[in-house]
Amino acid sequence: MQPITSPNSKRFKDAFQLHRSRGRKKQDRIIIFGWREVLRSIESGVRPDEIFLCDRGMQAPPLEKLRTMLASQSRSEDCLYRLADDLFKSLSYGDRPDGVIMTARRPSTNLASLDEKIDGSGSNSLIVICERLENPGNLGGLVRSADGSGTAAVIVADALTDAFHPNAIRNSAGAVFSTPVATASVGDVQAWLIERGYRILVASPDAKDALYAQDLSCKAAVVLGNEAAGVSEQWRLATVEQFRLPMLGVADSLNVSVTGAIVMYEALRQNGR
Repeated sequence: MQPITSPNSKRFKDAFQLHRSRGRKKQDRIIIFGWREVLRSIESGVRPDEIFLCDRGMQAPPLEKLRTMLASQSRSEDCLYRLADDLFKSLSYGDRPDGVIMTARRPSTNLASLDEKIDGSGSNSLIVICERLENPGNLGGLVRSADGSGTAAVIVADALTDAFHPNAIRNSAGAVFSTPVATASVGDVQAWLIERGYRILVASPDAKDALYAQDLSCKAAVVLGNEAAGVSEQWRLATVEQFRLPMLGVADSLNVSVTGAIVMYEALRQNGR
């Protein structure tokens, strides 16, 4: 295992740049923090570029599992690096460093690849579309609910946040690597849905019909809007239906990840699970 003791190390500096969206785009790479997320990414087929460990990581029980998983990918341990404690602390994200950080090529979020990914997957055929989502934590929460409910896929339309932002990865509990996730423009998403015969439903507080009156056991796609502005006018198509969640208090809407979770688990219920 190769040691890194200087902040001038190119590997260290390149990894540090992945904290920012600009750095991730420039390198076309992502950075993953924590044993749970790292192991789930590798289980889902992500191949690590580098795995940084500190003393805490060297003593952690998951280390042997990591070595076994690397061997299953026919990888040697030359991707493992031991960071000095001060360097590991500065490279860590948030307040819960637990001894491991991984970098990797950015997984594909191509819309065209969804057909193969969702074929026969999940417990229902529901797809959730989130338009112009800004908060990566909300996106991670949606993906985590999609994973738990067996939802077929999450599509981010006109994305304003990175699907592999560290907060999205953490809030998804690593499910962003195993749940089919795609990003595309609103126009391309609409064309993809229409071509494949999806029934499109838009969440709107002004809708006449409640969610529970909708049939979500069919091939359906539910559209959730931006946290502040809601769904754009581009979804006001003649073929698009609307629904609302019952709101009995002073608030007229819920957090977008909460709304998504309610919809996804209602679809799961309707599918008899």
